[in-house]
Amino acid sequence: MLILLHRPHILAFQSSARLSNIDQIWSMTERFLSEEHLDGDLFSLQLGLREALSNAILHGCGSQGDRKVFCELEAGGEELTVTVRDPGKGFDWGAMPRVEPPPENEVGRGLALIEKCFDEVSFNETGNEISLTKRLVRKGGSMSDVIRAEAGATILPGRDLVASTVEEVRNELTSLVDEGYTNLTIDLTGVRMVDSLGMGLFVATHNSLLGKGGSLTLVNVPERIYDILSMMRLTRHFTVHKAPE
Repeated sequence: MLILLHRPHILAFQSSARLSNIDQIWSMTERFLSEEHLDGDLFSLQLGLREALSNAILHGCGSQGDRKVFCELEAGGEELTVTVRDPGKGFDWGAMPRVEPPPENEVGRGLALIEKCFDEVSFNETGNEISLTKRLVRKGGSMSDVIRAEAGATILPGRDLVASTVEEVRNELTSLVDEGYTNLTIDLTGVRMVDSLGMGLFVATHNSLLGKGGSLTLVNVPERIYDILSMMRLTRHFTVHKAPE
């Protein structure tokens, strides 16, 4: 997987023509949506994107793993536009039937699914590039759920704590401290990754709370994240509770 461009609102990359790469492409798409604060009907988005990529790999590249598929994601307002291009000769998309194939057919459902999953679908003249637009919902304000109680506050980020999200979560934690909370709990339910900047956020928050007579606690920490925190000896610095199995 080669990232060609990654800047605010745009992610472009190319992938070898292997069906096994589609899972990784979807993971990159999820991360991009998180960075852009976009949410909505992700089931349809994922299904339609998988079909477009499968078509490009199977038909445009003939399943030849040395050929490349290009994909670009662009966020604009509350829309996501996906462009998928392959090096193939294309096809006469205008002649393709716009109905579902007979139920006894094993193949032929890809285009019908794509058109049902996206709000707008268009092809270039050659037919080797498809552009897909999906209307989503842009999250505003605090992205984390917060539970306030007399004993302290619990924040549920619900997203990975990595370079692209740390400052948002830091601002949310700072706001809680400004409200007078000195005991904070971060619930890592739904968090799949914490990088070094995320770990630094934990330490900075705990150190700040210690100075106010309070502390930081992490709960529902996934096993892999717990192991990394333990390896970095952070479990000795503040309280960390592993997620139940």
